[in-house]
Amino acid sequence: MGWVFLILFSRSFTIHGFWPSATGSDFGKFNPSAIKSIQSQLEKYWPPRAEPLRNPKKPSFKDKYFLWIHEWEKHGKDYVKSYEFITNQKVQSFAGNQKKFQLQYFSDVLSLYKAISAKLSSNPKTKSDLARLLRIPENSFVTRCLPTGNLQEIQICYDIVKQGSKMGYKVVKCSKINSNCKGNSVNLQGYK
Repeated sequence: MGWVFLILFSRSFTIHGFWPSATGSDFGKFNPSAIKSIQSQLEKYWPPRAEPLRNPKKPSFKDKYFLWIHEWEKHGKDYVKSYEFITNQKVQSFAGNQKKFQLQYFSDVLSLYKAISAKLSSNPKTKSDLARLLRIPENSFVTRCLPTGNLQEIQICYDIVKQGSKMGYKVVKCSKINSNCKGNSVNLQGYK
């Protein structure tokens, strides 16, 4: 099982991260030219956010692509390992296609995000209301709240499935992760 992290931003969710559960080895540094064809969509649905540099091995928040760099270099290798598992093709045979996998990783995240349709057309009062708006089962995501109790993020659980010779994604029941929000209510800052 993997996770897609969506963070609440201005009455809709944007992508925060995409974490396949497989564990792979390094599959190359982030290459901005690999995502050029989808960069405008990434900027809209997975915008880089500035954050203080806490780890010198992480890209600097001053880097235009810092979040994408971090996600690819930390989780892209796991994505490639999942690809190997699903397609029964060894990763090594694709060593020259790092750009292809990088584009596929980010494209798959965008497709999954768009399938969820993470816009809030009304103010959900409960986790059940939020599940209906997102069109996913209530037990397939976990809510994360700010210390104020306002909803900050949802973590959606998924499995990777084989679709022909490609990977697909299926939203599934979450296990092993817990909400830090109190009860079943959903509080959205700025909503009435």
